Amino acid sequence: VLSGGGIHASASDVTLENCRMRDNLAQNGGGAYFTDVTATITDCWISSNSVTGQGSGLFLDDTQTSISDTMFCANTPDDIAGDWIYEGGVAFEDVCPFYTYTLHIVENATDSFNPPVIEVEPGDTIRWSTSVTSGPPCAPDGLFTDLELSGGPFNNWWAFWEVPLDIGLVDIPYFASDACDTMIGLIRVVDVLRVPGEYATIQDALDDADDADMILIEPGTYHETDLTTTADDVLIRGELDEDGQLAVVIGPEPGTTASPSIISVNGVETLTVESIHFTGARAFSGGAINFVSSSGIVENCLFTNNRALTGGALAATGSDVALSGCTFTGNIAEYGGAASFNGGTGAIFDCLFETNQAYEDQAGPAAGGAIKLNACDVQISGSRILNNGAFPMPGGGIHAESGSLSIVQSMIQGNTGTECGGLFLSGTDTVITSSRICGNSDNQICGPWTDGGSVSVGDDCSIFYVPGFYETFQEAVAASGDGDTIYVAAGTYEITGQYGLRLEEQSLTVIGETNADGSPATILDGQLSFLGLDGTEVILENLTCSGLFLSSCTTTVTNCAIQNGAGLNLNFVEGTFTGCRISGNSGNFFPIGLTQLDYDDVGGDIATSSTTFIDCLVENNYASSCPPPLNCAGRSGVAILAGAAELIGCTIRDNNATGTAGVYITTPLEVSLTDTTVCGNMTPGQVIGPYTDLGGNTVADECLAECPA
Repeated sequence: VLSGGGIHASASDVTLENCRMRDNLAQNGGGAYFTDVTATITDCWISSNSVTGQGSGLFLDDTQTSISDTMFCANTPDDIAGDWIYEGGVAFEDVCPFYTYTLHIVENATDSFNPPVIEVEPGDTIRWSTSVTSGPPCAPDGLFTDLELSGGPFNNWWAFWEVPLDIGLVDIPYFASDACDTMIGLIRVVDVLRVPGEYATIQDALDDADDADMILIEPGTYHETDLTTTADDVLIRGELDEDGQLAVVIGPEPGTTASPSIISVNGVETLTVESIHFTGARAFSGGAINFVSSSGIVENCLFTNNRALTGGALAATGSDVALSGCTFTGNIAEYGGAASFNGGTGAIFDCLFETNQAYEDQAGPAAGGAIKLNACDVQISGSRILNNGAFPMPGGGIHAESGSLSIVQSMIQGNTGTECGGLFLSGTDTVITSSRICGNSDNQICGPWTDGGSVSVGDDCSIFYVPGFYETFQEAVAASGDGDTIYVAAGTYEITGQYGLRLEEQSLTVIGETNADGSPATILDGQLSFLGLDGTEVILENLTCSGLFLSSCTTTVTNCAIQNGAGLNLNFVEGTFTGCRISGNSGNFFPIGLTQLDYDDVGGDIATSSTTFIDCLVENNYASSCPPPLNCAGRSGVAILAGAAELIGCTIRDNNATGTAGVYITTPLEVSLTDTTVCGNMTPGQVIGPYTDLGGNTVADECLAECPA
């Protein structure tokens, strides 16, 4: 057409909102031709229009045209001919960006935003459930202020902000308007290059990347190697599948016997690689990723079946590299089956290295089945290095020479190597804290190191320390196996969950510490339940808890206090209880205090309970009536309702109930008392039911006054 390939307007008022004008052709005004009009254009995309004259996007003749939040791109030869009024957010690009106009949702926690940093593109919209203001904490910068809440049945659910198209690639701090010094967040505006949506290959996207760009790779398998970039601060991210699992796989064609590294990083600052599975590489150094004189971050990546001479999956030379949440399995190299660090610094957080191998070939002996360190400063935290191997050299887990090494909250277990299966340390300043190094062969650690505290080293991996590798008792129990032992230091450890700690069909030993007077110094604050079967053995020492339930197991309980909860309940148990105190418990259904009642037979090898209590104290327990419709009277103290029991040197006193309190025995049971005192309980006579008196017992309605010390 002669004028206005998309729109022609004259002598009128025009409003264009949320519109797209593209691929139009005219002599003047490829997108639109306005003459003698008042026009408002907002939130529009005007692209790829062409003219033989002027105004590929807009031709404006004698108009009052206001433009805001609009993109002009790839128009030929120009974008706008004529005067116009800038209202903000107008961008001009030679090549049209690939924007998705995504809605990002930021959730509120008690005192933080989730996610704390949100990555957006120009044109995206962000939604909060509280009013927010841009700027450093409590210092508004004017970009957006006190965004109003709208939507929902009360029109006060959400605040929205649309990222302006001309914002640039910037970081925008913000804060909650009503909590400016505590609830803070960050908006990071990035340019996203999509593969294969915009770019056919990953390398095509990297070739076009500028500093701080993001390469976003759609789910799929990409047979590419020798990926490189010269831009700094680039993020290469693989999209996850709908279940949040890795869905991008990169590596050479199957069957490849030699290839460059999948990603080669040379002289680049802060390359970040995220959420990608690297596999099948066959390179000289760093099969999957090779850092040289660079810095980088590798996060949430999986490395499998990669091979190299140095660093089967990853190598860093003279570089500063951080690994977070990554898994390395089945990788092979001569030096560092999974990873090698030579010079520079390294940080390894929450990673798993498993079944990697350092092998010997014609070039020389192998070292570092999982990790090889040389003249570098490395910290390892919250990681597991399991079942790796190095032959015929030491260091099945880690081989470190010179530099420094810090290991915190980590496990090095089941690794194998000549002379030293766990860690080989030569000239390395090494500090190990709160970690487990066990089950490696031969030897756990070779070379000098400093114990930073709570370190477990030994051939036997069945011993756990709390705190140490596990900060909480329940974490240690969850990680333990059948027959393991947990040593719990003095202190209070909260037991969470509706029914407390519940462990089924597992033998376990738990040993606490004592105070100066011999009383338990380890408090497990909650209910403990051990539900066994054939052969289950439970050993407890020096512990305080609010309730203990033992079922279908053999047990030894020594110097334990069960107080201020449900008491001690036994179901098909064979065991000995020595020096225990059961006090201050209360309830209204089961007898409260010490109860032996075989009410739930799970078919184990214990036909009925058989227990011995030595020097135990049962006092000040209270049982109220059962709730309707049962309406039964409560019992407290000691109730032997099944099996056999011996009480030797025990004291049962000052227990109260709405029914009976003292010792209650049903017939016919084998119950004996030796050197035992039963007194001051609510029920006259103190003992209800038959028992065998083996001598030395005191049974009285009133307890004798204790002589002053």
